[in-house]
Amino acid sequence: MSAPLSVQPSVVKFGEVVPIVAKGTFEEEVASAGFELAVRYSMANVLPLRIRGKLCGNSVTRLPFEMGQISINGLMCPHAAGPWELTAEVTLSDDNAVTLFHSTSTMTWTASDGTELLCTEIMTAAGTKTSVVVKDTVHV
Repeated sequence: MSAPLSVQPSVVKFGEVVPIVAKGTFEEEVASAGFELAVRYSMANVLPLRIRGKLCGNSVTRLPFEMGQISINGLMCPHAAGPWELTAEVTLSDDNAVTLFHSTSTMTWTASDGTELLCTEIMTAAGTKTSVVVKDTVHV
């Protein structure tokens, strides 16, 4: 079953907050959930980045190298079967060093049983002050 996903605006400026809202219905209780952010850069000498965190409760995860942060207004876990809503805010730094690289980031939200709740891809272009969300899906 798919659920609606809202990521607005689709083009943002670095330094601005990107709100992400996902809603759906769990068919079974979800004991816990987490997220993973994977960032790949176009330059061979820059190592990929992988960050993991919790989707239960509220949290703020700061990205390394002062690249920004992810704020999550998470689920109350365990979450009973039925409707759910999760909101997050992603802020990418407007530091010039961050905007020098072309990158592709994938954020995945996964329930403890392995069910993918959300997958969104964000691409940045080197030398620009914008980030474009190009793919977003939610599965429950």
